[in-house]
Amino acid sequence: MKINAAEYSSDNATPEEIRELVSDDAKRGEFMILEKGEDDFVQIAEGAEEGFVLEYREGERMFRCMRNVSRDEAEGAFLDYLDGLDSWKSRFSWEPLEFRPQSSGRLAVVVAVVVLAALVCLAIKYFG
Repeated sequence: MKINAAEYSSDNATPEEIRELVSDDAKRGEFMILEKGEDDFVQIAEGAEEGFVLEYREGERMFRCMRNVSRDEAEGAFLDYLDGLDSWKSRFSWEPLEFRPQSSGRLAVVVAVVVLAALVCLAIKYFG
């Protein structure tokens, strides 16, 4: 599986890389994606509140966790996904996202998540 972050990329993700990226804000940057393919991945982005926004995509369906997740929860989800397990999904409540694939599908999703997280952070900072 591939792992991508704002400041890091690898074509053969390992559990050690996942642990390091989840814990290292500078190396991870604003987001991290673990992908089986362009249409199947799990991702986190910095949330406006404490923790991370967690999302996953399976084919044409995409979901967002209904609350921010902790570092430990994000790490556990990524490690389970790397191992091919689906059990991590049952630990969270999910809401479906309206998703329209584009020619640059994954990139568009990453950009949308990062922009949304940044806007929420700015709104909280300036409007309390």
